[in-house]
Amino acid sequence: MLGSFLMHTARRGIARANGFGVSPLGWIAAATGSLCLVLFPMTQWHELLAAGIVMATLLVTAAILARGDAGVTASVETPRRRIGVGERTFFAITVRNPGPARSGGATIEVPVGGVPQRLAVPRLAPGGETRLTVELLARARAVLSIGPVTVRAGDALGMIRRERPLTGRTTICIHPATIRLDALEAGVARDPDGLPNGTAVDDDLDVQGLREYVPGDDLRRVHWLNSSKTGTLMVRQYEATHRTDISLAVDVDPAAHASEAEFELAVSVYASLGVRYLAEGRRLSVHAGSRHTVPKRIPAFLDECSAIVPNGDGGQAFPSAVRHDSRASFRCLVVGSLRPLDWITRMAMPPSRSAGCLVLRVDEHAERTVHHGTGFTLVTVGALADLPIVMGALP
Repeated sequence: MLGSFLMHTARRGIARANGFGVSPLGWIAAATGSLCLVLFPMTQWHELLAAGIVMATLLVTAAILARGDAGVTASVETPRRRIGVGERTFFAITVRNPGPARSGGATIEVPVGGVPQRLAVPRLAPGGETRLTVELLARARAVLSIGPVTVRAGDALGMIRRERPLTGRTTICIHPATIRLDALEAGVARDPDGLPNGTAVDDDLDVQGLREYVPGDDLRRVHWLNSSKTGTLMVRQYEATHRTDISLAVDVDPAAHASEAEFELAVSVYASLGVRYLAEGRRLSVHAGSRHTVPKRIPAFLDECSAIVPNGDGGQAFPSAVRHDSRASFRCLVVGSLRPLDWITRMAMPPSRSAGCLVLRVDEHAERTVHHGTGFTLVTVGALADLPIVMGALP
């Protein structure tokens, strides 16, 4: 009877309780104790009775110890939500005991980037609290997930444990390494006010005149009043201005890069260029894989860079990014060293005669080179330190 009660309690009372769990060792102890107590009336071996009582005592003690957290709460403080590669920061976990009873010792577990960190929590008086600090070294670019914080309590043998989540998740963005660049003049017009440059185009802000409609023209540019007067369908024609819409794209296909380090170099080049264009107040659209955004602030752009991951889609993401912003007047493309020249030439083909294109091919440890193709300039960058040199040398 006592054995059946012991098994029934372990299964229904302990395992069913909120946050409680019985380990394999705990189930073995419960089964062994139950068997000893069941066999004792038949054998009258007092050793079996003693063993059963010992097992029962261990399980009851483990269940009591598993309640040692006494309803503690926790909060996570992250003073810096954005850091750069190689920087150090910390986050703090404050554990409080809001209950009327003293809490027992417990352990909290907090996953940092998927790797669990375990910290011991001392016994806390009613209303007491303790602050635990975890130092963090940003070894690589990432969006680092922290949490949830989980409290664990139980016996030393781990037969019965209680796990209870205390917080949700928070994130820290580890920004890629970047390098400071001077004003970027290559391919970028210097007139931020958009003064006319005398070139007739089909889409801009300053209307130059009218011309006859040709198949394929956007019907929204039809000048209906003039068309009704002349009897010929006429469309507005605009005069190009010097204002530069910059399209910045990075090749995230892992097949385009010789190594993981080269991929990270490409992201750093991409991030450095984007930071400089935004600092100059340029109108910028950025493309990384299937993600296309128009950032306004540098921190938000670097947060996006932290989340860039290789996208093995058979090389379709980059062509899609190039086509996505076909109206840009200047395009800057960052590609891997394994892309052949004919592929680069196809990607760099301008959508219009007035559009410029700069292609930066990252090739770790390669010499700096500049190649002028038809309608584009190809620059090879072997290290991040090469970037300000080659960008400063471009006309």
